[in-house]
Amino acid sequence: LQYAAIEALGERGDRSAVPALESAAGETNERVRCAAVEALGRLGDAAGLDAIASAWEKGPGKVKQASVTACLEIANGLLAKGDKTKANAVFQQVEGRAATESDRITAIDGIGRSGLADSLGRLEPLMKDKGAVREAAIKASASIADSLATSGKKEEAVKVYLKCLDLSSGALSDALAGRLKELGVAFSSPRGFITYWWVAGPFLGEGRAAWTESYFPEKEIDLKKEYVAGQTKIKWQGGSTDSEGVLDLAGLLTPNENAAAYCFVELNVEKEQDVYLKAGSDDGIRLWLNGALIHDKLVDRGLTVDEDRVEAHLRAGANRLLLKVTNGGGGYNVCLRITERTNRPLKFKIKTEAD
Repeated sequence: LQYAAIEALGERGDRSAVPALESAAGETNERVRCAAVEALGRLGDAAGLDAIASAWEKGPGKVKQASVTACLEIANGLLAKGDKTKANAVFQQVEGRAATESDRITAIDGIGRSGLADSLGRLEPLMKDKGAVREAAIKASASIADSLATSGKKEEAVKVYLKCLDLSSGALSDALAGRLKELGVAFSSPRGFITYWWVAGPFLGEGRAAWTESYFPEKEIDLKKEYVAGQTKIKWQGGSTDSEGVLDLAGLLTPNENAAAYCFVELNVEKEQDVYLKAGSDDGIRLWLNGALIHDKLVDRGLTVDEDRVEAHLRAGANRLLLKVTNGGGGYNVCLRITERTNRPLKFKIKTEAD
């Protein structure tokens, strides 16, 4: 009879039932205690948390599990009401006391959904855990970064995204890279390819005219400015490569026969170093690094990855890379990746915003 009455109290959703349920949660009968704790969870009232915590500390295994489930229900209810601080505190308690991995993961997800930056310290060691807990902690940290970005705290969000990206792989890594790109930060691919370019063109000229003529990108790079080349107005436009690191210029620019285009990128490296710039182009390519011409190859060819290998020196911090790529007809594309002198792919950040 007592068990049935407790269940009925929980189903009613009446806050006035909390004292009676708290009392039942301290009973010696395990079935009654579990029912009382579960009913407190269904009520979703934070007032029952002390009784649930006591039941967890003193109760046997089934009561402990019921307490964890009840706390998760209450935390989700608090979050639905907009009380992120209280909800977050409960989720953190559950993460610390949960006996099963699935409950830990649910709690970690809740910490992320709370969106509070001061929880990042709690998540950081979990990001170095193993398996599903590690992935859940990375996703939760990324959710907090989402909240930071939405509230205008871009620099803080980028730092969190970067930390998550360093520890992630596969689809999660791609998703994080996408969020960073939205904030103006892109990255080299795992093979060192530049994955985002600013493109200006087309610049038209019969024969070698488009190659020999010096156009405005060789004199000035202002990504927000509109220029005039002949009778055509030209502005810089952003373009992402395909998964293999190839930029399809034919898809970005028309007309594109007997034409030239410029591709610009500002990339950031942590330290000064000697590197190889490995390029492929259809057709000819000219390359400047930080204003200095370092490669010049007028040729009629299809694209072959890494066909040209150019020795170069990157300074610590920002480096500006400009390509001029010509096309006679047919295919029109380019790719470039950067490796250390040991041929190990270089990691670098790519600026995607136009200042």
